[in-house]
Amino acid sequence: MNRQADDPGDVAHDLDDEVWRRLDKALSAVCRRDKEGFVGEVNTWPTELLLAGQQRSSMYLWFLLNYRIQEVLQRKPSPSDLNGLGLATLSKVRDILTNVNESKLEEVYRVVFEIAPLRSGLDPGEFSAVGLVALGVLLTEPTEQLAAMRREMTDWSGRFRASRKSNRSTCGQPRNSLAPRQCTSPVSRFTYGTDIGRVRLLRANCALDVEAKLVVPG
Repeated sequence: MNRQADDPGDVAHDLDDEVWRRLDKALSAVCRRDKEGFVGEVNTWPTELLLAGQQRSSMYLWFLLNYRIQEVLQRKPSPSDLNGLGLATLSKVRDILTNVNESKLEEVYRVVFEIAPLRSGLDPGEFSAVGLVALGVLLTEPTEQLAAMRREMTDWSGRFRASRKSNRSTCGQPRNSLAPRQCTSPVSRFTYGTDIGRVRLLRANCALDVEAKLVVPG
């Protein structure tokens, strides 16, 4: 059940089954290269998910993309790793989002790992739309792989909540070394648009009109 978040950290407290189902549906469409299915699904989110649900989707995507990239590379990536990954996956991403270019894809990866942007960062909506496709092309069995990552995310979310309650700045060592180590809320980074000089912060509650928003200049 979705609820309006009084605080950006509230969305980290529980994993939302409805948001998770929608992520699974969108990522499965990407995996089978179903552009119409993907666009049709994500374009319902602004009207069918409350603000808290949209914030959750952004946070979940942040964790999942971070986790999956480290799982694929078997290490925390360097900027050159992210550049290489972008080159390797760009053609698959373009099967869904035709106008995405190499730098825009790499910007999404850089946001996830808090690496300085290449240029001006991302516009509102681009992290969610491009990030979903970027994650989808890295999956082979989305439902099964998401189920495994959900267990890791539940553990991470619990540590985040405990850290938040005790006002600690660190959460301790993650149970799985691939899990993101940051304990500050990714939701606060991606939903309350402030530029901290290293990454362009995004608003998760913007409309995900993929066809309209992702006409990226070449």
